[in-house]
Amino acid sequence: MKNVFIHVVRVVDAKEVVIFSNLPDIYKADVPSCKTRREYKKGISSKQYKRQGRLKVSDGYIYLCTPDTSISNTEFDILLNKYILLYNAFCQNYERMKAIEDEENKRFKHNITTFASHISGELYGLIPQDIFMTRGYDNLHNKVKNIVSKNNSNTASTIINTIKYSKQISTEIDAYEYLSGNAQILVQKHALHKILMLSLSLYSEAFEKKEVKIIVEDSNISIDLDYKSFTVILNNILSNIQKYILSESELRFAFKVIDNKVHMFITMYSLRIEDSERNKIFESGYSGLWASKIKLNGTGMGLYIVKILLEQNKGSISIVSNHNESKEYNNIPYDHTTINIIL
Repeated sequence: MKNVFIHVVRVVDAKEVVIFSNLPDIYKADVPSCKTRREYKKGISSKQYKRQGRLKVSDGYIYLCTPDTSISNTEFDILLNKYILLYNAFCQNYERMKAIEDEENKRFKHNITTFASHISGELYGLIPQDIFMTRGYDNLHNKVKNIVSKNNSNTASTIINTIKYSKQISTEIDAYEYLSGNAQILVQKHALHKILMLSLSLYSEAFEKKEVKIIVEDSNISIDLDYKSFTVILNNILSNIQKYILSESELRFAFKVIDNKVHMFITMYSLRIEDSERNKIFESGYSGLWASKIKLNGTGMGLYIVKILLEQNKGSISIVSNHNESKEYNNIPYDHTTINIIL
């Protein structure tokens, strides 16, 4: 929002820690002298009148100011209340986030931040931020409704992608809970085909953009597993596949029972995995050689999470990249690849 500045401070061990601030230097001298929720005063350095307010919260304070005279007292109060809600939400998670110091957990935090950014990008790509300066809920609602009604296709894509990124955030949180031992495996019987289709539907647009033909063989296999953790497994695998599969190719899912074990076979032409890294790709923090070379590498956590959670479900995974059956695209090798999930 233009010409609205926020300065959020938390007091930790008697020291002020700035949580967030977009406050220009010229206004910083006004923060200590502001003692009320809303006032209209001349700035010490700017020599400019502006509306400002400072509100004490549980263990810090929020300072808000704007030189924009078109913003009413009511709008200013609404803005301040919104930032209070955000601050309270932050504080609820602060102690937990403060403990995340090791490298793996930093990667989880990075992924969640990235997906949250994608959600904002999707929503604001459809509804411009300036629309939210509209006064009155009815006016705002009508403007948003008009944008949506005139952009049916974009709205549908935004909804699908927002659901996908929201699910990916949930997946990251669930993965953290399982790996840290804060969640238990609860085994129940589930239809494998149904679980796959629910996860696969979230990636339909990504595969469509790459012109990937998806074939899922019919199956009535039900199996005992933990639904939530298996959804995390599938989402991590599908997230990798959508990045590394060859465009204009085929992605096939098949199910078989072999020696009383259920096998889910996923076959495709995917970015080459070198023989030297077939085991390394399941290690925490490892990114494939070709993925790194073409700058499509992620945090290196996906397959590590898959392996750990499959083991917790008494399952396993193997990935075979056949160099003798390969294709090239822009001088990049894609091998016929088979992922075998065994449950």
